[in-house]
Amino acid sequence: MLARQNRITAEKTINKFFGAQLTKLRGWTVASSLFVLKIIPVAKKNSRAAFIVSTKVDNRATERNRIKRQLREITRLNLKNFKQPVDLLVVVKESCKNRPNEIVKSDFQALLKKSQLL
Repeated sequence: MLARQNRITAEKTINKFFGAQLTKLRGWTVASSLFVLKIIPVAKKNSRAAFIVSTKVDNRATERNRIKRQLREITRLNLKNFKQPVDLLVVVKESCKNRPNEIVKSDFQALLKKSQLL
């Protein structure tokens, strides 16, 4: 489970990842076939993450929550390896539906490396 200090829960904070505020905060976006990562560097000592899985990915809440749990665990294991503290928003694309865990994990970790966080 992702620790409370590593979670972004406030809607106000999540809204910073969209529109002109992302570039104003010197953030950047990296995408793959399964995910979109929106990254904002922060001055805090802890990195934080939030996950968005739309109903377009799957109508069933259990499947959306399964994907989020999977991504939270991968993030938790990689947080200590981040080069700098960041706020991270992970948006899951429709193509992630019905993918095996190994493919999801490898794609997410490759995206973290591509974004130069690892």
